[in-house]
Amino acid sequence: EDVGMAEASDEEHLQYATDNDLVMVSQDRDFTVLDGRWKQQGKKHKGIILIPKDLKGQQQITFIVNKLGDLHDMMEGGAATDADFEDQVHYP
Repeated sequence: EDVGMAEASDEEHLQYATDNDLVMVSQDRDFTVLDGRWKQQGKKHKGIILIPKDLKGQQQITFIVNKLGDLHDMMEGGAATDADFEDQVHYP
């Protein structure tokens, strides 16, 4: 679904994800800086998952699908909860 944010800033993307109870998935390491700024401001987010920068194309998509599938399975199995992701940056 296109939400009309192609030109949005990182801040706007993270705010959209937070407002919609979504975890942010990105290769952009600037989200680590944004995470720190949000923490200083007392703002909360649902989590940020950073994808390795060296992955491109099909390799990148495969990694994301597999990693998110693994995380989903962990949550479904009780090995992780939403709280494990909230206000955290994860480097899979």
